[in-house]
Amino acid sequence: MAQGRELRFFALSENYVLIDTDVVSFILKRDSRAELYFPHLSKKLPVISFQTTGELLRWAIVKKWGADRKKKLNEFIGNCLVVPWSGPLSAKWAEVTSEGQTRGRDCKAGDAWIGATALLYRIPLVTNNRRDFEWMKDIGLNLICEAPPLGE
Repeated sequence: MAQGRELRFFALSENYVLIDTDVVSFILKRDSRAELYFPHLSKKLPVISFQTTGELLRWAIVKKWGADRKKKLNEFIGNCLVVPWSGPLSAKWAEVTSEGQTRGRDCKAGDAWIGATALLYRIPLVTNNRRDFEWMKDIGLNLICEAPPLGE
């Protein structure tokens, strides 16, 4: 199983960027939408949540990826800093999900883990999933999203 480098610092610098699962998928599949995000990833150290790692590994199993594709996935994960579960992260997740509920926002558990990671470590989140993360800007999320604004 792929393992990323261990996260050792509580607050990361502006040199890091958290990559959401959908953008990782664009990159791995060589989807043309990945090109929208390369400028945001350039000269940044890639970070992914343990949640993203789980989602990616699940896809490989469910879609019965071959050895070459799994190897590329493991190499990608290995080149990222993987944020593990922690007590402070769980507390931030609880805050995010509670705030979502208060605001009447359907905040899926996986998206909440990813948003909580970006908020806790104070790093930008790069995602194409505006619908699930836009509201988190109001609670401090630095959102980088090239998807069209909501309602368009």
